[in-house]
Amino acid sequence: MAEKYFVATGYGDIEKHSNLIVLKITDNGKIQREQEDYYDGGPSYLVEKVVSDRRSYIYAAFEKTNEIVKFVWENGNLIEEKRFQAPGEGLCHLCLSEDRTMLYGSCYMSGDFFAVDTELTQCIWMKKGQKESHAHCVYQGKENQLYLVDLGLSRVCRHQQKGRALGECNLNFPIDEGEGPRQILLWNSEKNAVVINECASTLSFWQMKQQVQRICTKNTTMYVGNNVPGDADIWKEKILFVGNRGTETVSAFSLERLGEKIGEWDCGGKFPRGLLIADDEILLICCQKSGKLVSCRWDEENTQLNICDSLDLPGVTNVIKITAEEE
Repeated sequence: MAEKYFVATGYGDIEKHSNLIVLKITDNGKIQREQEDYYDGGPSYLVEKVVSDRRSYIYAAFEKTNEIVKFVWENGNLIEEKRFQAPGEGLCHLCLSEDRTMLYGSCYMSGDFFAVDTELTQCIWMKKGQKESHAHCVYQGKENQLYLVDLGLSRVCRHQQKGRALGECNLNFPIDEGEGPRQILLWNSEKNAVVINECASTLSFWQMKQQVQRICTKNTTMYVGNNVPGDADIWKEKILFVGNRGTETVSAFSLERLGEKIGEWDCGGKFPRGLLIADDEILLICCQKSGKLVSCRWDEENTQLNICDSLDLPGVTNVIKITAEEE
């Protein structure tokens, strides 16, 4: 692939080594540092809003201080612009709205979901968590439909966004108690969904019609022992890749054959929390406990995932591609 910019972040360490890094990935999967900084507050998740073909806003969820920090990306540089104190506690995820005017936040500790404007001036709505709630993510579907994932309540609900207000739940996935969903991904024009269940270490595959129907459930790893899946990503609407924190592997499942296992490989580190499909061949894996961002090449012909390179980044949790082009 042509060289592209990425931003990776993590909790950092007590020595305050850089924990927010701008980098490039070369055609052979080599990782190159371009810019690095240290930030208190535990930046753990990133999302991009493209402003033009040369300019983006990058929003970071600072989990420990519960702040949203806005950065400006322009001409290969990342500069902090503004901070916003988010409601709730334990901000772990951000999602950009369909019209790109709002950010949806998930607070793991308090169980709250909320929306703020992308200028970071006000909270627009807030859905308070219940006693056992652990809000984990919001997924933006088409036609302003939002999927709210609550790990603590083992609940995935679809809401219709009404203007700038959150509508009532219009579709409730029949998740079993204790499955603990952390993420949902949709494909096939949102006719199919997969839920990554952290507590059960499973993937549940669903068919979306007027009602939602579970097709099958698969273990995320073939190994026996303690394991919790991390992030998952979809490659070309054909394959789902998911990290396994415990067995320290990445597994691949066919979406065309609804959950058939393709393979499982070493992730190159410990505790693969974040995972990003960077392009047609390169995957980036955030190995939090070993503090390594690992690049891998997907060999479709031989169905193999091969490690290319790694970069030290203490407590690394998330990486995104910058889609605004460099000037």
